[in-house]
Amino acid sequence: MRPLSTLGWAAALALAATGARAEALTPADAQDPAFAAASRARPPALVWHAEAEREEIRTQTPRERAPQRHAGYRGLVLPGDGRALVAVFEREALDSLAPGTPGKDALYFRAIDAAGRPGARIPLGNGPGYGMLIDRGNGAAAVLGRWRDGTVPLVAIAAHGPARETALKLAYKPLRLETNGTGFLVWLDRAGPFHLERLDGEGRAQWSFEYPRGHYGFLATAARADGFTLAVLNEGPLKSGILQDVAALLLDRAGRRVGKRKLELSGHGGPVPTGLHALKAGGFLLTGFWWGPGGNFVAWLDGDGRLLRFHSVTLGDFVEVQSILPLGDEGFLATDGKGQLLRFDRDAKLLWRFARPARPAGPPGREEHEVSVYDLRVLAGNELLLAGARTWYDNGANGRAYVTSIFLERYRFD
Repeated sequence: MRPLSTLGWAAALALAATGARAEALTPADAQDPAFAAASRARPPALVWHAEAEREEIRTQTPRERAPQRHAGYRGLVLPGDGRALVAVFEREALDSLAPGTPGKDALYFRAIDAAGRPGARIPLGNGPGYGMLIDRGNGAAAVLGRWRDGTVPLVAIAAHGPARETALKLAYKPLRLETNGTGFLVWLDRAGPFHLERLDGEGRAQWSFEYPRGHYGFLATAARADGFTLAVLNEGPLKSGILQDVAALLLDRAGRRVGKRKLELSGHGGPVPTGLHALKAGGFLLTGFWWGPGGNFVAWLDGDGRLLRFHSVTLGDFVEVQSILPLGDEGFLATDGKGQLLRFDRDAKLLWRFARPARPAGPPGREEHEVSVYDLRVLAGNELLLAGARTWYDNGANGRAYVTSIFLERYRFD
């Protein structure tokens, strides 16, 4: 692994560290029972809303064609110095939303201080395809670059010290990168079976695992504290056109399958697993959606993947659950496609629903069209940090524009 020459990461981070430390954005344990109790009784109060970045893609005639800038959310890191770092992927091209169009791109952090004030732009690298970023906790992060001919750069960013880059040898293009203990788990895009590879903290391959891919092609994984990995996926033939079995596979520290459980999930359609969360008290929370009529489900599994209980999460005009954050009372916080915050108990019963305050989009004709929430983080002092993007259309005098604002919101439970 070698230092990343284009990035004075530690120096840039230190120079950019300013702001109110009295209200520091200090990460806390989301499964702390004290936070579960504070969030149970009533919705939170908004402390501040901050815009980290904005893009505006305007409809152009052939004569007007000119490069436009796209800015997309890539992740959130809490370095532990009181601020939040929002990872943004930027691309400027004639067609900035088409990866094949020649142009310029970069990945960077936008610093937001404890009072919600946007600050420095901290570069993370320049090169096509950078942008698969994960927060590793304690201020550390990792970025996976673009796969080319069996090689992909992995940039490890330490909380204190230089960023370092290594070239990973992967036979197939990576689809997803996750933290797995002290290392990583990579889901590779191989035609046919699922292909998982476990890497150590330096990016060295430790084991690989393959399993036949189901009809829906979804996979959810999480690591146990002892280094074992649970993978939940669809398998077997379709039934009645939309139903497919769901299985939980337990892998040991060498990537060998040592257990398999069939999960009896029946409800409003075909169960499709999308997320798996390790619980502090042991076991896992599985999340997913029903293929067909829509809606979501949550299921609690023990440490070996046995189904303990599950519930549907379908609330009438409720669109779809976007983000789920397990809490210490076996309940969870969630968001929906309208940007609302939702609090559920251990039986998936809705305790309260909180509509985020509507943000003015500008002059008449600018209407907020869609809100996406990407991250929920618990902060010290029974606070919550929400990262997302809101989109609206501007039908102004200069033509129609598609505008997206990447934002952070800080909430407090009294």
